[in-house]
Amino acid sequence: MYILVVDDSNGSRKLTAVRLRNLGHRTVEAASAEEAVRRLKEAKFDLLVTDFEMPGKNGVELINLAIEKGYVKQAILCSLHPMETICKTCAGLGVRTDRVTHYLSKHDRNADGLKRTIAEIENDNG
Repeated sequence: MYILVVDDSNGSRKLTAVRLRNLGHRTVEAASAEEAVRRLKEAKFDLLVTDFEMPGKNGVELINLAIEKGYVKQAILCSLHPMETICKTCAGLGVRTDRVTHYLSKHDRNADGLKRTIAEIENDNG
């Protein structure tokens, strides 16, 4: 898979990209939602993996935009916060969360967690 990894934390972003490459995927990195949108316009990605909390647009807003524009069909949202907390935060901002296709706790963003979640995505796609 060709995967765009988005996280404003340089260390987390690079570690996630390395783990994905070690699993056999190609990756491109972006440090913000704005940079991610530029990258999404430049190339066709199979998957978006994004952090939730970032300056500017948050990860859910990025996923919504990427799916609305047809840049990607699947996305993994990563966060230290539980998904129900993210949903409440987004509801308060008027941001829909139904386009988040997969969630991965940052504690589970290790090689096994990424491998398991990507396998679910590949199974969903047939």
